[in-house]
Amino acid sequence: MKRINFIIKIVISIFIIYFLINMIGFKKILSNIILIDPLFFILSALLIIIGLVIGALNVSFLLLPIKKISFAKVFYYNTLSWSLGLFVPGKIGELSLIPFLKREGVSVGHGTVISILDKLISLIVLSLLSIVGFFIFLESMTALKLIMILFLFIAAFLFLIISDTGRNFIKKVIPRRLAAKFQGFSSILFYYLKEQKSIMTLNLIITFIKWVVNALVLYILFLAYNQNIHFMYILLINSVLMIISLIPISISGLGVRESAAVAIYTSLNVEPLITISTHLIPLIISYAVATLMILFSFKRLHFHI
Repeated sequence: MKRINFIIKIVISIFIIYFLINMIGFKKILSNIILIDPLFFILSALLIIIGLVIGALNVSFLLLPIKKISFAKVFYYNTLSWSLGLFVPGKIGELSLIPFLKREGVSVGHGTVISILDKLISLIVLSLLSIVGFFIFLESMTALKLIMILFLFIAAFLFLIISDTGRNFIKKVIPRRLAAKFQGFSSILFYYLKEQKSIMTLNLIITFIKWVVNALVLYILFLAYNQNIHFMYILLINSVLMIISLIPISISGLGVRESAAVAIYTSLNVEPLITISTHLIPLIISYAVATLMILFSFKRLHFHI
């Protein structure tokens, strides 16, 4: 059943991307991307890598109370889990960070807390930014509905990981043999929430910087096409798109995110051709980096297909 769902999501992603490209014109998009100054490709790639470094920095700080691991290893594992996340529905692949950390002596329970806290803080930052974006770029009623859905999603997530009832429910759902591996999850989670507020705050600040860097990629690419859009608008729109991409109907929001981008930027009088080009370039770079990372890791981590 899971394999069927995965195949369906791949088909949906391909269909949406095909529809967008076919609507605008493949030759137009290709020539528009090829004609861009190579310097903008290089700057975009550098900023994407900087974003990955910042993401690894977040994980590194969260690991300090548990175990000191070299930043090089944290960067490698975090980037590899990000790479896998691009190819798996709903960012599930990013949870591969947990077994990677286990290789360094971090228990599954502790690694799960690290991964969840990092994702939760990212979700909080993106949610706060996207709420502003909802009201600016959408109708009031639509914005309120989306905010309500987002609030319920976060509330349900917090209920599952923080409340006794939620954790007991998770224990009943997962097999006993797996539940034993998550021993210590609750204690380390509350340890961070109560005793490591400074690290949590630092993570929050660094996470905001990471999304600023990600938005800067698009800002530079829009400038390459002579589109001087206010940077704050791009930051807010990008946050909205990231929240939308969490909807698990395609591979990591592929297609859904780009469709929403075209719709929102069209309201700012930006041609769909330019919008899709500026969003495809970082997508191409990201998937190229992710593919190389995964191929490089096959032998090193003894992956099996």
